[in-house]
Amino acid sequence: MVVVLSRATRALNANLNSAGIEKNIANLFCHEASERIVDSLSGLRATQRLKNYSTMKSIAEEVLSNGGVVQNHPLD
Repeated sequence: MVVVLSRATRALNANLNSAGIEKNIANLFCHEASERIVDSLSGLRATQRLKNYSTMKSIAEEVLSNGGVVQNHPLD
């Protein structure tokens, strides 16, 4: 995000021809990133997401105790 803002700021300060679109891209990028963050944070307590984390933990524990993947090659 810092890079996008830095580039847009430079374009605006230098009054480049691309300054307007650089500003629009930066605004869009930052708004989209903000929405992704809010979605990610709100999902942390969602019931299905918590079940998924529990399943991931179970899979990881099984892989760890096995010393690698548990399943065989599908063609064997």
